[in-house]
Amino acid sequence: MKTEIINQKKSKILVAVIDWDGTISLLREGWQKVMQEFIANYISSGSPQKKDFDWAKNFIIKTLGENTIDQMLGIIEKSVKNKRKILAEKLRREYRDILEEKIRAKRIKQAKNNPDKFIVRGIAQFLEALKKRDIKILVFSGSEQNGKNGIGQEARILRLEHYFDGVFGYNGPVRPYNKDNVLKWVIKKYRIKDPSQILVVGDGPKEIKVGKKFGAITIGLMSKNITKEILIKSGADFVVYDSTDLVKCLKLLQK
Repeated sequence: MKTEIINQKKSKILVAVIDWDGTISLLREGWQKVMQEFIANYISSGSPQKKDFDWAKNFIIKTLGENTIDQMLGIIEKSVKNKRKILAEKLRREYRDILEEKIRAKRIKQAKNNPDKFIVRGIAQFLEALKKRDIKILVFSGSEQNGKNGIGQEARILRLEHYFDGVFGYNGPVRPYNKDNVLKWVIKKYRIKDPSQILVVGDGPKEIKVGKKFGAITIGLMSKNITKEILIKSGADFVVYDSTDLVKCLKLLQK
């Protein structure tokens, strides 16, 4: 089993909160390159140099898992000081539309006939294992929740919707939207008294940090974009190198 135990924890898990892009879905796989080009062009006014691409790459790693709108605010912070919110929303929509054109639209079309191609290996078995244990499953993302660009639509296309007790993203009912507020909603909704009964799973530092902050058990899923060191620094209790080992990891931590 390709799992590293950082903090050996066991609990009676009641709710699992799982990141969407990269942890469950591959429909936006490659978004980092699209965003890197987008950022480099923006901060250089359309004439990017290597230093702009390097800054963009480091910024993406640093903010992985954040709301896209907050990432746009970070870009603006480097460039301008006024009208930040209005400009950030404009940039978020521009980036969303570019990502749609370059990656997502084609994959959505393909996924309607072959959804398994765009689901992270082993994740369906992991979701099934959670359901068999009567664990509530919620998904959160920095991407949109509703509409044609939303993760709600993606969950239906990938035929995974039946697993989820809730899907949360930007423009959904949790306001202001961020992953911290989703965890607060979970604790209130399910009357969680012991936060270690929440399991947070993701391939980015943001959701791991949020889980750690609230006292949840956290599983960091390795990817080509995020190193083991980043996941551990963010607070991962378990680091899974291969997504097909998530079920085995669940057995390690479940009482």
